[in-house]
Amino acid sequence: MIKDLVSDFVRQAPPYNFGLGEPVKSLRPGITEIYEMNKNENPFGISPLAAAEMKKQVDIETEKKAIQEPSLAQDIIQLLLKIVIIIFAIILIFTFLYGIARINDVSMKPAIKDGDLVMYYRLDKRFVSGDVAVFEDNGRNTTGRVVAVAGDTVDITKDGLKINGADQVSQDIYFDTTQFKDGVDFPITVGEGQVFILGDNRPQASDSRTFGCIDLNDVKGKVIAVIRTRGI
Repeated sequence: MIKDLVSDFVRQAPPYNFGLGEPVKSLRPGITEIYEMNKNENPFGISPLAAAEMKKQVDIETEKKAIQEPSLAQDIIQLLLKIVIIIFAIILIFTFLYGIARINDVSMKPAIKDGDLVMYYRLDKRFVSGDVAVFEDNGRNTTGRVVAVAGDTVDITKDGLKINGADQVSQDIYFDTTQFKDGVDFPITVGEGQVFILGDNRPQASDSRTFGCIDLNDVKGKVIAVIRTRGI
C-alpha cells in the first residue's frame, strides 16, 4: 500500500495549504519542490465512493444512449408508419380537395385532347367566364368552358355567341358557335346555381347547347392542371 511507504516524517508534517509559495519551503524540512494539486485530487488513489458514483453515471449515460438510438427494427417500423401516413394524407386530399379525371373526348380540343388527364379542385365552384369545369355527361367525365353564370342571358344567332346582348369573340376558339338542330332553344337565361358551358371544339362538343344549363351540384370541380398523356 502507498500509505505504508510514506515516512512518519512526511505523515506528521503540517498539511500544505493551496496558494502558499516558495517561502513555505523553509518551514517544511525536507521539501525541495512544491506541486499544486487539484482540490479533488487524492495522492492515495481514487476514492471507492467516487469510483462507484462514476460507474453509476457511466451506466446512466449508457442507458440513455441505448434509449436514444433506436434499433434497425424500430427504424423500419417508423419508416413504414411515415409511408402509411403519407398515403393516407394523399387519399384524403384527392377524396375531398382534389380530383383527377381522364378525358376521352374531343370537346375541349386543342386545350384538352382525347386521353388527357385533368386535375380539378372540388371546393371552388365560384365560376367565372373562361373557367374550365369537369362534369359528367352520360356517365363519363368530360370538360367544358364556362361562358355564362347565374343571371346571364345566352343567345346564339347567325352572328355567333352573345352573352347579355354582347358579341363574344375569343382568339382561342377556332370555330364558329352555332346552334345544334336538336338542342335547346335560344335565348336562354342561366338560373341560380347553374352555369352555361361550351366546348372549345364547337362542331364536335357535347355541351349546354344540347342539354342546357348545368347545376353546380353536378359539376365536379374547376380544372387547375392538364396532364398530357399523348403526343402534342
